[in-house]
Amino acid sequence: MNFRKTLHCILMTGIICLSAQARSVFADETPAAVSDSTAKSHIVSDLNPMDLRVFGDKNNPKTIYVFSSMSCSHCAVFHQQVLPELLKNFVETNQAKLIYVDMPYDPRAMTGALYGRCIDPKNYESFLEKMFTHQQELTYAEKPRKLIATFAGETAENEQAIEACVSNMALRKKIMQQRNNLSELYVVRATPTIVVLNQQTPTKIIGTDTAVILKDVQKKLEEK
Repeated sequence: MNFRKTLHCILMTGIICLSAQARSVFADETPAAVSDSTAKSHIVSDLNPMDLRVFGDKNNPKTIYVFSSMSCSHCAVFHQQVLPELLKNFVETNQAKLIYVDMPYDPRAMTGALYGRCIDPKNYESFLEKMFTHQQELTYAEKPRKLIATFAGETAENEQAIEACVSNMALRKKIMQQRNNLSELYVVRATPTIVVLNQQTPTKIIGTDTAVILKDVQKKLEEK
């Protein structure tokens, strides 16, 4: 990853956006897959992770957390290349559920997260697709909220109700609490990051290398 792109990610999201190529640069800190023994198990949250967007059977005990920011360029690559494979290989086969964790550290990502929580859950995947597909356009838009509202409005049945929901400060606070709590719980310091939970023991996987990610996730889910 070149310095300019790294700096852009830090300025836009407040955390590092890691590509597959960044694995070697940060190899000592963030190996491709590692049993996360540093997870802060003493953090007890009263925030139900099920309040987040869940793909698959909510009762499946095996969980794949995806920590991502709608304004992170490498998260867009992850969404286009890796997420569909995770859904196809592990969610559709009922090996695990996938929970998407919003990591907004700038206004555009927060606005996207708010709209994502306010629209009908069945339309969330298509909304997320539009957010990442038009990420560059959003970055330079003079009125990004208007554009994001358009993405939500295209799938929303009640735009007025959605606008009222998005303006709810309690929801904004809840998203920030979930972001802070879960990122501290699993020591997430970069996006995109995957945390695979099986038997309550987390494994953290960082980057956008599809083959490596699929292999590491499968290995973790098969643990007894």
